[in-house]
Amino acid sequence: MKNGKEKSVILLGIKHSGKSSIGPLLAQKLGLPFYDTDNIIEKLSGSGPRELYTMGGAELFKHWEQKAFQHIHTETADRASVISTGGGLSDNPEALACFRKEKITVFIDTSFDILLNRIIRSAERDGEFPHFCREKILNKNSEACMTPGKKNMRKWQT
Repeated sequence: MKNGKEKSVILLGIKHSGKSSIGPLLAQKLGLPFYDTDNIIEKLSGSGPRELYTMGGAELFKHWEQKAFQHIHTETADRASVISTGGGLSDNPEALACFRKEKITVFIDTSFDILLNRIIRSAERDGEFPHFCREKILNKNSEACMTPGKKNMRKWQT
């Protein structure tokens, strides 16, 4: 890599994009250690990301996400690694700032159809759809979709 110094690879993407699946494969290929922020959050807090969000909302989750990134930053200060981030990293500027220098960021761009299938499989496994997509999936027979915060409605695409 540049000037002979290896850089860490940071995998970014929305939930279910494949970061946690791609990360270990990439780390093995590059001969680097792998860190998954969701696993680190659970290790440090004793609760998983979804549980933290349910208990204390975005504020509590971001608190532990920041701690996880600080932990990983300390662990990887003198060596390159592959790091899989949570889907909400872009909404947490303090956490993102830990990885701005000497890192390569890669956005995992996964198609909508693949993401939807993964969300459905996850919901079947967990017994509940994530709040953000519950109404869209369960009310698919509606003629229009209205997304809070947007001024216009759109027809469902079939």
